[in-house]
Formats: sequence, C-alpha cells, structure tokens
Amino acid sequence: MPFVAILGLAGVGKTTVARQLAKTLGGRAFCEPDRREWPSFIEDGFVEHAFDVLEWFRCYQVNAIRSAAAFGEYGLAICDAYYHKTMIGYVHHPSSEWIIPKSDPYFSALEKILELDANRLPNADLIIFLSVKHDQWRKMVRSRAQQGDDILLASAFASQEPMLHATEKHAFEVGIPMIHIQQQYGQLDDAVVQCSEFIKENIA
Repeated sequence: MPFVAILGLAGVGKTTVARQLAKTLGGRAFCEPDRREWPSFIEDGFVEHAFDVLEWFRCYQVNAIRSAAAFGEYGLAICDAYYHKTMIGYVHHPSSEWIIPKSDPYFSALEKILELDANRLPNADLIIFLSVKHDQWRKMVRSRAQQGDDILLASAFASQEPMLHATEKHAFEVGIPMIHIQQQYGQLDDAVVQCSEFIKENIA
C-alpha cells in the first residue's frame, strides 16, 4: 500500500481531500493540526519571526511524513504535510519572500535544514498536487475565514507555480508517480474522485 503526499497552496482543500480519501479507500490521513489548534504567535510570527513559525510547523510535518511512511508499509497513508521534501526547490524564489525573506538572519539555517530534509526524510510513493486559479483560490480561502488568511490572500498565490515546479522536479528525480489536479471552488468531491482513481491505478 502506498504513502500518498498531497501538496498545494494553503486553502486548496488538501486536508479535506486527504481525510475523504482515507475514509473512501480505507486508509489513514496524516495531517497538520487544525488552525484552531495553532498557538496565537503564529499569525504575527509570519511577519516578525518567520523561522520560529516554520520550525513549529516542521515538528508536525516531519512527524507526519515519518508516520505516513511507516504506516504505508502495510496500509494506505495520505499526508498533507510534505513540504519539507520540496521546499528547498522554491524557498529561494522571490515569491517565497512572504514565507521567509532571504534577509532573515535564520535563512541560511533554514536552507541547511531543508536540504537535509529533502535528502533524509522518507519519499512518498505517490504525489498529488492540487492547484487552482486565482479567483477560485480566493473564494476557497475566504469561505473558511481562518487565522492568518489575510496574509495568505495578500502574498501566497505567487508561490503556486514555483511550488508546482519544485514538486514536479522532486517527483521526476525520485521516480514518483504524480498527478496534477486543477481545483474548482465547491467541487472537492470531483478532486477526491480523480485522486481516488489515481491511487487505485498505482497501487501495486
């Protein structure tokens, strides 16, 4: 059974799709904490303490990746927290300045961590990338009205293409089957069906 990683911008429905796939296919979802569980410093930290925010998320992401890889040895594991395997491929891009600027004194430390994570963390068996057009994404983000979404709406969309290219490069270099699905607002069920078919086609 595979370890499936789902990537894409925040707000495109990764967690919802992961949980629905796990329910539909009889697997287990390994997801980041719900935003209601985030500590209060996260929203302000995006601006003033970017490295601290990223390291808080890393604790969950690394555990999710390792746990999903272990579970995938005997069951279907679906993870929405695979960024530390691919972020080294787009953290230098200008569109990532909203995540952490290169002028941040901790940027070089993050770069080393990302390089290590890319090489040392387990690889997924399958990758699903959910992308979305700008108008559709804004509807998705606004509909959930969660902590930090104003920062996302102001800056994050430009990260989508570099993120996609980094994911495609990772999948190609490691030899991981990948599907790219264009999301539509209010049509998560369609994405679940496409993902489900992709997984079934690639289960050994």
